[in-house]
Amino acid sequence: KEGEAAEGFLEKNVCRRFLAGCCPNELFKSTKREMEVCPKIHSESLAAELKAHPKGDKHTANFEEECMEYLESIRRDAERWVKREQGNLRGERKEFQPTAGQQRSLSDLSQRYKDAMAQCGKHEEDGEIEKAKISMEAANSLKRDLDDLKEKCHVDMGAEIVCELCGVRYPTGDGERERGHRDAHLAGKLHEAYGIIRDHAAELRKKKNEREEARSSKNKKEDKDDKDKEKDEDGEDKGKKRDRSRSKDKDKDKGEKRKRSGKEDKEKPTDPGFDWESEWKRRQQTQKM
Repeated sequence: KEGEAAEGFLEKNVCRRFLAGCCPNELFKSTKREMEVCPKIHSESLAAELKAHPKGDKHTANFEEECMEYLESIRRDAERWVKREQGNLRGERKEFQPTAGQQRSLSDLSQRYKDAMAQCGKHEEDGEIEKAKISMEAANSLKRDLDDLKEKCHVDMGAEIVCELCGVRYPTGDGERERGHRDAHLAGKLHEAYGIIRDHAAELRKKKNEREEARSSKNKKEDKDDKDKEKDEDGEDKGKKRDRSRSKDKDKDKGEKRKRSGKEDKEKPTDPGFDWESEWKRRQQTQKM
């Protein structure tokens, strides 16, 4: 409606993780742990719409907490990978790692060996025993060359460790191949993806803690203000009560004075010639009797 803030970012087909700064599905594309493509909308214009909304901070906080929980679930999954791969670690060993040139030589020798064995079999079928022996000797020579080359293709590898970030095993040695494997892993897309997830989850966790601390401080301040207000109101009420009590005491004193004054007035004779001294002595004698 006209005059109301746009809220397209609240639609169910919009990716809230993207709005919270990190939709991890794309991070694992073309890796061994590739995730399905996110089916929801990733839109920078909707992100700007969220930022401009009057309640944008509140919605963003909700989206960030949802995203944080999802990212932390991926981190927990990576921790399970770490534990599992720790049971598959290999110690120092020789590993078959032919170069491109060695691989071509291996393929050539293997094919020539197969051809020599086939030729030997054909000669035997034809009854050509001498030719079969020659073909067999040639095949055996090719087999020795093939085995020697395979042995040369084995390289010494150091023991393995598990990457604590993503749960991938890599060698610890200082050889060229080992360093290559290690560098390739640390610069790889999978390792990078888990690094982004770890850092973003930590950032969202920090923001959540800051919001909770701010909310707690606000609640404590409001409680203190309420108590101070109640204290002030109690003090004012007590003051009023004291004033009313003092007023009543004064009124009571005045009343008693008026009573005493009235009694004395009644007892006092009105005759101006009355002998007060004789009357006083008479009353004293009466009280003694």
